[in-house]
Amino acid sequence: MSGITERVRGIPHSNMEDDFYSGYFIPKGATVMANIWFVLQFNFVNLCHNCYSLGP
Repeated sequence: MSGITERVRGIPHSNMEDDFYSGYFIPKGATVMANIWFVLQFNFVNLCHNCYSLGP
């Protein structure tokens, strides 16, 4: 693993308009950071039963 922390890997974004997300109010101009730690630690294989096969 590289010596770069998860905080440095994420790129901050700015909200362009007022928004509600999961019951939270995010005002216009607020800085939003992605939870990079969760994305890197989460096991996406558990989300589907057969992820590696193509099923149209």
